[in-house]
Amino acid sequence: MSARGRRVRAGGALTLTPLLLALAGGQALAAPDGGAAVTAGGADAGVAPPDSGIAAPSLLAPDPDAPTLTTRLEKSKIAFGEPAILVLGVIHRRGVDITLPTAPELGPFMVLGTEEKKIDLADGNVKHEFRLKLVPLDVGRLVVPPVEVVYRNTAGQYRTMRSDDLPVDVVSAIANEPEPKLRDDTKPVVVYEDDYTLLWIGSGILAVIAIAGLTLLIARSIRRKAAMRRPAAPPRPADVVALERLAKLRAEWRAAGGARDYQLYYLELSEILRGYLGGRWGFDSLELTTTELTDVMRRHLADEELRLRLQAWLEDADLVKFANLTPEEDEAERAWDDANAFVIVTKPVLVVEAAAGAAGGGTGAGTGGGGASTSTSTSTSTSTSTSTSTSTSTSTSTSTAGGAA
Repeated sequence: MSARGRRVRAGGALTLTPLLLALAGGQALAAPDGGAAVTAGGADAGVAPPDSGIAAPSLLAPDPDAPTLTTRLEKSKIAFGEPAILVLGVIHRRGVDITLPTAPELGPFMVLGTEEKKIDLADGNVKHEFRLKLVPLDVGRLVVPPVEVVYRNTAGQYRTMRSDDLPVDVVSAIANEPEPKLRDDTKPVVVYEDDYTLLWIGSGILAVIAIAGLTLLIARSIRRKAAMRRPAAPPRPADVVALERLAKLRAEWRAAGGARDYQLYYLELSEILRGYLGGRWGFDSLELTTTELTDVMRRHLADEELRLRLQAWLEDADLVKFANLTPEEDEAERAWDDANAFVIVTKPVLVVEAAAGAAGGGTGAGTGGGGASTSTSTSTSTSTSTSTSTSTSTSTSTSTAGGAA
């Protein structure tokens, strides 16, 4: 039988060789997990303790649970530095435990690792396969020493098996050269060079985009500050806006003819007058109810009769807007007249006074000349009337005096 396919049948005289050798020293193989032990030495060799409850087998009797061990190397010839794979195959019954030493001593080989695989066979047995990765420490024809395999049978007894010696040829990488020498130094070969072209191009594009964005932000900031420094146009007077909107509303109303919508007409008319009140006296008038608006006007409009007429006008407009009351055509015209008259009566009035005096001391126009002085004052006043007529008051006085030098 070849070295790659030898089989050892454990349980006979060959398998129990370690036990017979142990008899000379009076040693015992103890079960590490508390099972029965096979003792060596004296008449009690191979007899389990009395209280174990297990029948004591004979040392030379074959073990019915003895596994079958096969040993082989995947390669019989390897190069130095190449690992040798030792495969131990153990076929045993179910219930038999198989273990290997944690760090077996294998002479000129060093164990790098162990892989274990367990396969259930069709005949009810189990196959354990151990693959040991060995690294040779020398060259030449070497021998892989036996590996001790420990198993525990179904009776709880621990026994051992040993694999066969397997020769392997370890070949040196320079064994075919009688006088090996080192090669001459060779120049380094450029395998990879750093190319930053794309990086530089991308960085340049990002820099241009960043500069353009920064320039745009600065330009916007400058324009914004310039716009803030530019004085805003003064708001148009509330009375001017109201009178323009009233004139446009009347023109559209009269052009509508028979297709007039009284509710929409009163809605726009009321909005114009309410907007005028808020702009004229400086408060938010469009969101106030009629009652709230009347209470606010008590603080701004001193003429009680005019204030009551405003309240009545707003209440009549609410009836058309919200109660779907349809007024007569002359009533709609009169509502426009009353709103227009209220704006004219309550708008601010500009008063201009001009005065001319004779040129005396102070700044003169020259010898033989005359001097004139003009003063203008503007005041805001409210002229009220108990009727709905339009009234304006403007007083202008001018006096001119001349004197000879």
